[in-house]
Amino acid sequence: MQWKLQQWNTELRQETCSECGAKLENRLRSTQLSTWVADIDYARYRSNCTNCERVEYPLDEALGLQPRQQYSSSVQELSALCGASWKYDECEYVMKKIG
Repeated sequence: MQWKLQQWNTELRQETCSECGAKLENRLRSTQLSTWVADIDYARYRSNCTNCERVEYPLDEALGLQPRQQYSSSVQELSALCGASWKYDECEYVMKKIG
């Protein structure tokens, strides 16, 4: 899985800003995504335009992740459903982790 993420990351890397056409600064940033199967550590490009100050994470966008999201959508959805059916004191820990 990490190999495939690395391949996608390389393919999605952009050299110019889609807004203004200026050259982008691309730096690798590490993160972790929690899924049902495992926690996946991976590096992805952070594209920064020094002209219009736009910041993007192309791989995160392709994966459907929101900014600062560390849980896959299916993990978030199930956690929310479980949390809704539990008493507050029982689900407080889980809800804080996904909030």
